[in-house]
Amino acid sequence: MALAVRISMHGPKDWILTNCRFSQQQNFDFYNPAEYSPAKPLYEQQDQQFWSFVKTEANPTVIDPAVALKTVLNNHPDHARAFLNAYQNIYDMKQVQLNEATMLNVVKLGRNVFIVTLDGFPEIKNASDWIYELGEWELDELVAPKDFNAEFWDGVGPGYYLYHATSNDNLESIQQNGLNASDKTRGISNRDMGNAVFTAPQPETIDSYGDTVLKIDVGAMKAAGYMPEVSQESPFGQETQRSTLAYKLGIDDWIGGEYGSEGLAEDTVAFFDNIPPQFLSVYSNPRQAWVRSNCKFSAYSTDLAMLRDYLKEGVSPHDFPYLLERYFESYGNLPENFDAEEPYNHLDSMSEPELKDFKNWLVNNHHLLDSDDPNNPSYLHFNYNSIVPPGTWLVHFSDDASAIGRNGFEFGHEDMGNLGLTTYFKDTVRKRQPGWNFAFEALSRYAKTAASRNKYGKHAVLFQAAGVSAYHAGDEEDQIMFQGKDAKNIVTLTNDGSEWSVQDRNGRIIFHSDYGNVAQWVISNYNQYRNVLV
Repeated sequence: MALAVRISMHGPKDWILTNCRFSQQQNFDFYNPAEYSPAKPLYEQQDQQFWSFVKTEANPTVIDPAVALKTVLNNHPDHARAFLNAYQNIYDMKQVQLNEATMLNVVKLGRNVFIVTLDGFPEIKNASDWIYELGEWELDELVAPKDFNAEFWDGVGPGYYLYHATSNDNLESIQQNGLNASDKTRGISNRDMGNAVFTAPQPETIDSYGDTVLKIDVGAMKAAGYMPEVSQESPFGQETQRSTLAYKLGIDDWIGGEYGSEGLAEDTVAFFDNIPPQFLSVYSNPRQAWVRSNCKFSAYSTDLAMLRDYLKEGVSPHDFPYLLERYFESYGNLPENFDAEEPYNHLDSMSEPELKDFKNWLVNNHHLLDSDDPNNPSYLHFNYNSIVPPGTWLVHFSDDASAIGRNGFEFGHEDMGNLGLTTYFKDTVRKRQPGWNFAFEALSRYAKTAASRNKYGKHAVLFQAAGVSAYHAGDEEDQIMFQGKDAKNIVTLTNDGSEWSVQDRNGRIIFHSDYGNVAQWVISNYNQYRNVLV
């Protein structure tokens, strides 16, 4: 009876330990001391394993923080929030409300912005890539598309003009019947727009589309009650929505789409109906007039006109005598007197119709033209845009910007016939004499991109000059080719890695900010500060 009471008070295990110590190991095999020592809960063990994993595989203080977070999301998604909290000083994740139904987790690491998904399928994604992958209906859900047609006509008043370039051959018909909307769009991105008349607010930007520029009195159209539907070229409405998203997500260096290779422009206005002749007049393009009037007297403008004509002319049969043999073989008719070792002689003897046919064959077989050879013609790399008139502010990026600021453009590429890949040439060629140099229009998106990426050099010079604007297919950007001796009012811009600045002659910083703001400041204040700028 006493035994029963003792067991009930202390429990059978206590009784065994007290009364049977001599036989714990021998007679009671079920007993294991480790079973009764304090143990960490399973979740604490898992946490310890996770933080050991972070230390060795995903430490954001050692490796790229974006890679570290991706590693955690792929291997330990349940611990992602704890990881972000532990390294809040690095990630500082914020929530951005895009609309009533959509909230995103956003992390900014340096210049890069990422969207972090913690629920469902955890992932980290570059925010710019996420924006570009959105379809049209998704964009419309997140950012309401603006009514371009209504905004355009609301802004039209007396004296509002747009411009359209056409061939001289069409002029008589247009003056009688007006401009007819057609589906001759200029690129893949706007091929679904349908019949339209494409116009631009600046006549000098479209002189490559025709010999004659027409002036459209849009103000008179509105006054007469004729307001056909208008729109931007199709990519740019969505680009505006994407830019809005980029701003909301904190993407500071958003570039947007590049459609220069297709001839598209953000400020193009497309009219989806005909434009009657009473609203049209022939416009004398000032850039063309400048070239025509100056080419006869000015050496540098002659250079520009020659380069312009060279790029506009395109493929020349005289540049490809080595393809003559393949040309004749394609017709199965190799001339008896043809000398494969001296094809130049046969080329010189060909008639104009024969040369024209050879040129057409070259255009149709452009894959045979090796554009990777730096000695090949410039027109294989460039598509002509327009003449840039004197006084235009340009920017040239270089690691030697201070030397250019002191001495001007001492060196350049001599031959306009092979400007496509000038960096392929050795300095013995590139730094032999003055010649052709490259720049961007100072406030263009191409200039801002180059500034943010140190694409062509860490520093830069702003200056004023005339030049030839052309789209470089390899670099995918509009570039300005100019003669170095024509550069005037050169101002040096310095980049310290975080911001740009302009200094006075004593080395004191006058203004500093990002590239775009500094360039704008120089352009706006040059006349006031020209005597102290370097």
